Formats: sequence, structure tokens, C-alpha cells
Amino acid sequence: MKKRVERYFILFLALLFIVNTFLPMSTVAEEDIYTEAAPSLDKQSAENELLYIEDNSYNFKDITNYWAENEILELSYMDIIKGYDDGTMKPDRTISREEFVAMLVRAIGLSTDNEFKQNYSDVMAKNWSHKYITAAKENGLLSVFAGYYFYPYREITREEMAVITAKAVQNADSTGEKLSFKDISQYYRYKESIDKVTALGIITGLPDGSFNPKGKATRAQAAAVIKRVLGTREASKETEAAALTAFTVDYEKSVLSSLSEGDLDFNVPISLSIGKEGRLNTERSEQLNTQYSKGLISRTHMENASFEVLCKSRYLAEIYAAYELVMDTGSYAYSRYTIKKTIYLKNIGDNWVVYNSVPEFSDDFTAADKVNLTWHQIWNNTPDMSAVKKVAGLNVVSPTWFSLASENGDLEDRGSISYSSWAHKNGYMVWALLDNKFDAVKSNKLLNNANSRAKLISSVISFAKKYKLDGINIDFENLYIKDKDAYTQFVREFYKQTKANGLILSVDVTIIAVNSNWSESYDRAALSKVSDYVALMTYDQHWGGSPVSGSVAQLTWVEQSLKQVLKEVPKEKLLLGVPFYTRLWKEEYANGSSKPVVTSKAISMEEAERTIAENKASKTWDAESGQYYATYKKNNATYKIWLEDERSIKLKADLVGKYRLAGIASWKYGLEKSTIWDVIAKTINSNI
Repeated sequence: MKKRVERYFILFLALLFIVNTFLPMSTVAEEDIYTEAAPSLDKQSAENELLYIEDNSYNFKDITNYWAENEILELSYMDIIKGYDDGTMKPDRTISREEFVAMLVRAIGLSTDNEFKQNYSDVMAKNWSHKYITAAKENGLLSVFAGYYFYPYREITREEMAVITAKAVQNADSTGEKLSFKDISQYYRYKESIDKVTALGIITGLPDGSFNPKGKATRAQAAAVIKRVLGTREASKETEAAALTAFTVDYEKSVLSSLSEGDLDFNVPISLSIGKEGRLNTERSEQLNTQYSKGLISRTHMENASFEVLCKSRYLAEIYAAYELVMDTGSYAYSRYTIKKTIYLKNIGDNWVVYNSVPEFSDDFTAADKVNLTWHQIWNNTPDMSAVKKVAGLNVVSPTWFSLASENGDLEDRGSISYSSWAHKNGYMVWALLDNKFDAVKSNKLLNNANSRAKLISSVISFAKKYKLDGINIDFENLYIKDKDAYTQFVREFYKQTKANGLILSVDVTIIAVNSNWSESYDRAALSKVSDYVALMTYDQHWGGSPVSGSVAQLTWVEQSLKQVLKEVPKEKLLLGVPFYTRLWKEEYANGSSKPVVTSKAISMEEAERTIAENKASKTWDAESGQYYATYKKNNATYKIWLEDERSIKLKADLVGKYRLAGIASWKYGLEKSTIWDVIAKTINSNI
């Protein structure tokens, strides 16, 4: 009997193996899987665990909104430039030769520990700048000063700065174009050096078209030049991306390990960091000495890590880190939090170190209400909005003010300060839209030229200040697929400037589709990391030139498209696009054709209702589209409409709560019924 039972038990196990292996109880299509991520860590919790410590020592009071604020701050984070005791940076103060050379040597990591033979008669060993000047001379950077004297205290000129800089980047990969200046002739003594640095976008001319070679350089100009030097590409000497991510993973693990294990000296993280990050680790060490012994620091480790190189050069790299922080809360209980941060690296003598890290906290994207944005199309002149009443629930307006005017980065401007004042008075933020007029050729030339990109970005930032904007919305469409990475780089550069100037940056993308430059020209995952919001244009399913009639935004199509994009873009950054328009389709048979000729025109919600009423057509509910549908015949043609109204918009707006999105974006203001606003506001905020 016992042997029989054993045989039955073995048979049962075998059967169970077969069932679990070949006949799973249920299957779920990959595209329908939606995994809820661990919540992001809030700032207060991060401070409690010493994962973040506020540092206000870089709040220099005289560079806020200054043209070179970002460059100055970045160099100060690396300890390349320092402020004054009174809390200022004095950006317009002229800079001496020795000061500039010292900054450059520190920036590119030349060794100053060697005993150099070459020297100038007026640079003595007791001079603070002696080691920097002799290192620069030994490495061939100071050929412009060929005599016995360097005159270290003299103010450096723009041409001297250009010649020295050109030596530092002589092997850099140049992709830009040389600039012409009215005061630099073809036979100018230092024209070759000036051509080099201008082609690399390191030094640009003045607004009047001159270079002003004998002009005195300022601290701000020097900072901008050196920051651009650090960003130049030199592929043959750049570190592979895999090595950069491996280093960053090891660094981040060393921080967590030091905190968890109570490494009071914080030896490893401190040895791998400099500047702002170095001071952060020193502060961590000091606080850890007090908090660890009291049991105030949790044991943590990293899981499900993803580290990606956002950009790199010979000297700098930016790494985007995302991982789950597993926190031991005691009694075998664990909490999980999502950590997202950008980690900034610098190469010093072929060794990488961390000089700054910027975390994202859960409260960075949390507001009392979801984003409720509407695009306001401005054709020529911005209208007077002073008599237009406030719309309840609307909190962002995006007027189409800026357009790419040329491949060189020139800008068309239709902005209005009175419009911004009206918007702010009504409680709306203003995120002005920048478009490329769907011009692929012009966009291609702009995106692949560093000088042109910088010019366009600078112009938009200037107008943002002029019109008191709160943000920028980039709407570049119909790009070449080959320009995908160049577009991401453009947005990345834009994001640096919007962050530096306190602006919100959003980018518009289409749904995911194959064999379409309208879709495949976007790296949505990468764009989401270098912007605050991504607006998904879930409309024009059947566009103006569609060969068949159909809905502009069928509900099932919208949801399926949304789920695909959520695999690449975090939900807390995604805005769902909805249409305030529909299309009136006309199908007409011509010349005995077996297929109808299909044409359409975009109409507003109210015009669609009037058209149905005037032609005595009846509406029927189409569950798949989530819309009312109507059709009628007139003059030997068949007309069809899929309506957008309160019911259809509510069904789409419900997706914001269902997938916990950041909000909604509507195209376009003026085509909606007035009752739509209340529907949207109540729907998207019902689950907050």
C-alpha cells in the first residue's frame, strides 16, 4: 500500500509539472501588462536618511537670471571658479591672465605636481599661480606669450583667451562652421585660432558682428568659454559609456553602503568626489557620526537599477540613474522607493569623479491639481484677451508664439506681455510653444549645428524673460528619423537652460507607429529624462488627408496608444492629448469609380452639432469610438461625423486618473464647448 501511495504521489508531481509548464492558468498579452512602480522618495525622507542635504552656499546674489548663470554655477560646483566672501560672483569684473590660466588648467585636469623646467621670469615660485602657469606653458598652451615675461596681473584680452583655448582643444572634433567678424580680416594674425574656437561654439562674437579682439575678458566670459571647452567632443580620448555607468553604479553603491554600514569617515565616496558633491559627502560624514549611533539611519540597498549616459565629452559626463531603494524598516519589514537622479562626472587626469548630483523628489511633480493645459493657436498677432473670462479648472495656456525661422537658429516671435498678464491674473501659467513649421530640411540643419542650436535656445530664453513666461513647450514635428539623437541633444541643451532660469519644459510627441518619420524621430524615453513633461498627441488617428473616413481619436485607439507610450515615459510626466475638434467627412463617387473620393475639414464642437441639426441627421452611440456618430446624404455625397462632446471627452479624461497621469492637454483653445472645461476639471482631479 505504501509503495502504491508513493507511485501516485510521484505521478501527481509529474502531472503538476506538466500543467504548470505547458498549460498556464492564464495568459496576459505583453501590451496589456501595466506594472505599478514604487513611489518616489520625498525630499524630507531623503534628508532624514542623509541621501540629500540642502546646500545654499552657491546662491550667488548677483548672477540670478544672468546670461552666464548656468556656466558660472557649473564651474563653481567643480571648484574651478569661486565666489567672493560677500556672497557675490562679480561676473562683469575683468579677469587677469593668471586667473584665466589657473581656471583652464584646473578645468582640463593638467597635473601641477611636476617640477617643470619652463618658466617666465616674472612668475616666481612664491606666486600662487606659479604651478598653473608653468603647467600650462609646459603643455604648450601659452605659445602666444613667447617672451621671457608673462605679466600675470594684466587683464586678459579676448584674442589671448581665444589663442590659449584653441591650443587646449586643438584635437577636438569640430562639426560647426567658422564665423566671420567685421574686425577680423583674412590675414589676421590669430585668425586660425579664432576660427577654431568659433567653429566649436566656444567663443562667439558680439551683437554688432565684431569679435573685439583687444577687448578685456570678464569672469563671466571666461566661465562660459571654459565650460564650453569641457563640453567639446574628442571621440578618440573619450571613455566608453559602459565604463562611465559602471563607475557611477559603484559610486552610488558606495554612498548607500557607507550610510548603511556606518562608515563614519565616508572614505570611499569622499575619494570619488570633488566640489559640491565632495562637500555633500563631508557633511554626510559629520552628520553620520551623530545619527548612526542613535539608530536614525536605515539600512538600504539598491535593486532594479538602470544607469544611462545622457551625454559625454572628453572631460564631462551626465548619467541618469533610476533604481529602487530597498529600506529595512525593522522586524524583517522593507519599504521600497524609486530613486531618480542625474549624476555629473568630471575627468581629472584620466580618473573620473562625481562633482554634483541632482535628485528628483516625489513633490517635484505634485500639485493641488493635475495639469490642465490648452494650446492657443496664434497666427499673426496675439489677440487682446482682457475681456475673456477665467475658465474654471484651466491652469496652463500654451500660445503658439515662437517658430523656427531659419536653419541658423533665427526665431519668429508673436509674443505679448499683455497676454501673459491676463493669463497670470486668471491663475494660468504660460508655457509658450516653439514649433519648427513641420520643416524637416530646416530642422535637420539646425539640429546638427551646435552654434545654431545655442542661438535658438538663447533667443527663446530671452523672450521667456521678456514675456514673463512660466515654461516652454517644444513642438518639433515631421523630423528625419536620422535626426532622432540630434533632437534629443537639442532638448537636453534646452532643458539645462530652462532649469537654470526656473522654467518648465515640455515636449510634444506622437503615438508610437512604425515606418513613420512622424513617430520614429522621437526617442521618447530619452526625451522624458530631459524635460519636465511629455505631451502625447493622441489625436489625428484619421487625419485630414486620410483615404478613409473615421474618428479623430477613437477611445480604444487612444488607450492602446497611451499604454504603449507608458512603457517609455513615466506616468508622472505624461500629459494626455485630447482634441477639441472633429472632422466632417465627405464621400463622393466620381466618374464611375468603385471607391469614393474622401475629403474632410476640421470643425469645432458647436459647428459639428449645428451641422447635424441643420441636416436633420440622427446620432447613434459608437461604443468602440466612445463617441456619437452621425451620417447624412446631400447632393449625391455621404457625410459622416464622429462627435467630440462632453461624453467623449470625459471618457478620454478618465484615462488620466486610470493611469495616474500628470494631466491633460487639449488642441485647440476656441474649438470647445464652454461646458467642456467643467467636465475636464472634475474628471482629472477626481482621484487626486
